[in-house]
Amino acid sequence: MVSMRAGSILRLLVVLAAMAAVAAGLAGSAGAFGPARLSTGPAGIVRPLGGSIAPFHSTAAQRGAGQVLLTYHGGPVMRTQTAYAIYWLPSGSGLSFGGNNANYESTINQFFTDVGHDSGGTANVFGIDTQYYDTLSGGQTHIAYNTTFGGSVVATDPLPSQQCSDGWSGDTYCVTDAQLQAEITSVVNAQHWSEDSSHMYFIFTPQGLGSCYGSDCSYASYCAYHDDFFPNGGTGPIVYANMPWTESPYDCDEGQYPNGSAADPTINVLSHEFNEAITDAEPSTALAWIDSGGQEIGDKCAWTFGSLSGSNGAEYNQTINGHHYFLQLEFDNSSDACQQHPAAAAAPTISSFTPSSGASGAAVTINGSNFTGATSVKFNGTSQPTYTIVSTSKITTTVPAGATTGKISVITGGGTATSSGTFTVIVPPSISSFTPSGKDGAAVTINGSGFTGATAVKFNGKTASFKVVSDAQITTTVPSGATSGTITVTTSKGTATSSSSFLVVPSISSFSPSHGKVGTSVTINGSGFTGATSVKFNGTAATPFTVNSDSKITVKVPSGATSGTITVTTSGGTATSSTSYTVG
Repeated sequence: MVSMRAGSILRLLVVLAAMAAVAAGLAGSAGAFGPARLSTGPAGIVRPLGGSIAPFHSTAAQRGAGQVLLTYHGGPVMRTQTAYAIYWLPSGSGLSFGGNNANYESTINQFFTDVGHDSGGTANVFGIDTQYYDTLSGGQTHIAYNTTFGGSVVATDPLPSQQCSDGWSGDTYCVTDAQLQAEITSVVNAQHWSEDSSHMYFIFTPQGLGSCYGSDCSYASYCAYHDDFFPNGGTGPIVYANMPWTESPYDCDEGQYPNGSAADPTINVLSHEFNEAITDAEPSTALAWIDSGGQEIGDKCAWTFGSLSGSNGAEYNQTINGHHYFLQLEFDNSSDACQQHPAAAAAPTISSFTPSSGASGAAVTINGSNFTGATSVKFNGTSQPTYTIVSTSKITTTVPAGATTGKISVITGGGTATSSGTFTVIVPPSISSFTPSGKDGAAVTINGSGFTGATAVKFNGKTASFKVVSDAQITTTVPSGATSGTITVTTSKGTATSSSSFLVVPSISSFSPSHGKVGTSVTINGSGFTGATSVKFNGTAATPFTVNSDSKITVKVPSGATSGTITVTTSGGTATSSTSYTVG
């Protein structure tokens, strides 16, 4: 829809110059900041009318260039939304929101309240946003249409020093984006409001107060814009929108007033900016959902309105909580079109998946159709929250922990697709318990699951003979030369490792000679000596000593030793000789 108003010749020249700059940028660059974003201006804008519409929303030519769908670029979205209105009426300025301030403010507040009231619904443009997501908390966390109006404030802080001139509208005053940010920060701090990607602040400026963001100014370059900033000392971003006065004669007014208020054209561009912030919350630092030309969800549908109701001058295309509004459409990725509300999604289908089996954590590719906006992937009813929608016909994911053999399903707004084939979940063996300790040759029972077909049992890497009693039990013996450590059971489906260590208890079978004076060399025979930490003669420590092997230690009778038993200590316990060594 193109609107050409009287006295727009100069404005049209400015718009044509902007269009030429956009065309040059589009031809020479495929970077993230494309035609919807001014290189020296704010991240997301509503451009003015005056013949500039066609280049700034999705056209057939752009679709042919592959620019039609929005794609995710890693930044945050507003998963839930709390909106605040800041009405800046600087004291002593003589400015006002038209002839009826209360009507302007109350109509905008009514809009925020109505949008919140219809949360979770699909009857207006905000329902379109729910198909988009971010991955910042792991997996794909979708936007919820869950909006709350946090309240409004009339700020009377005086005008700051004049640092800009819009040179366009003839406004008496002009404030910079930095000055707007300072005013928002002041109000947020005073009200103790939150600073994060779930809260958004709309600052409304009155008639006669223009603004500039660098060299881009209100009405010439934008009707409104959204952006984000981190205030000094702030813990998170402040997501905000600059909402200048939009009522005619400026080129930001279509001339439709369904509420009979000067707020109606402001609400039109407010909705555009709110939806763009929801799907691209922090565009100055981390882009979220844009197309390959840099356009956001609202840019692709700027100044298009779809089917209208009502009489000329009071037309509307949205009824929210019983009130009528004239709002720009938003882009629906699932239908590749500008919509007044979410398009009915086509039912998804699953045609195949690969591989046909895998253990927990194994990569799986699901093929089919109509996967855009998928909200859930399940393996035999077990949800896998981490998945990637590669395209409308492909999803990549992994087998979730706890999954069992059965069908794979994908859920979208269009329904649930269930695979015809069965995915076999490979369950590796697991060890739940075992006899905690024992010496060489001691009988050990290992309990767990998945033991059928076991091919190996090891004690800290030492192979042991074994018998599979059942899928849940194995009997074995401590192999000669085993040391303390974990037990493993291997099958064709994987290897189970015990969560705790088996302790190999040392034992002394003999020693020689049986007697001798201090300094006599003694050989101690037995098992489980690896890692020995102590050798004693009737309680007197002998150092040093040599662990020749797991079954042999050589040592000398220590000074001060008396006749008695010999002990050898390891991490598995203490072995005591059955006979005494005689000193003398």
